[in-house]
Amino acid sequence: MLASTSGLAGFGQWPEHGSPVPPGSRKHPEGAATVSPLMYLLFPLLGIVAGILAGLLGVGGGLVLVAALAWLLPLVGVAGEAAGDAALASSLASIVLTAASSARAHARRGSVLWPTVAWMVPGLLLGAWLGSGVAVALDDAVLRWIVAGYCLLAAW
Repeated sequence: MLASTSGLAGFGQWPEHGSPVPPGSRKHPEGAATVSPLMYLLFPLLGIVAGILAGLLGVGGGLVLVAALAWLLPLVGVAGEAAGDAALASSLASIVLTAASSARAHARRGSVLWPTVAWMVPGLLLGAWLGSGVAVALDDAVLRWIVAGYCLLAAW
């Protein structure tokens, strides 16, 4: 989804493919771009804060992560026009891991209604596919307003 986005050039991509290295990052001897040293501090702290807020307030971690990543990613070299897409995609990727861990813990306690899950999965997959297609097709400014509106609606 984001591999062709010019705003992510150098952000974990190979310089041989024409991608510049983001400001403040280092290069491996082999030429691969590495992440900014700032990221080693900011992103784990962001994960901790999102996890605490999700557990404490019951808000989805994605609500916190998307807003924070949209603000932080430009600070570590992701172009502003790509930050919104990268924030959504990165948040979704991290949610996959945390959701799997949580589902496993609940399943061990016998709390998961597997027949209900089985009936929801086709709709969830279709909805995720349609939603990601819409998100990619939308202008970045429009997507930002939609995310902001959703955050306001969720806070209400």
